[in-house]
Amino acid sequence: MTEEETSQNALSEVVRATTTEDFEIKLGRLQYSVGIYDKLVRATIPISGRDDDKSKFFLLLSFDTGSDAMSIIEGKVLPQIERHQDDFV
Repeated sequence: MTEEETSQNALSEVVRATTTEDFEIKLGRLQYSVGIYDKLVRATIPISGRDDDKSKFFLLLSFDTGSDAMSIIEGKVLPQIERHQDDFV
């Protein structure tokens, strides 16, 4: 993909993740979402700012199709995000 296509795809992933916020009261907070494509696995992970801050960031990750993306996300990525949550401004 070109740089522009990558940017458009990233924006699309973030829009998709933010549309679930409408159902957050009933479903709970989105921890992460994973899209499995023929050529790769994409993960979108929301990262909130400080508790008093309404800003939100998104970590977008790509994995090879043969990788165990969910184990990597749950075992390595999410614990690091939680450990450094106060660093996100």
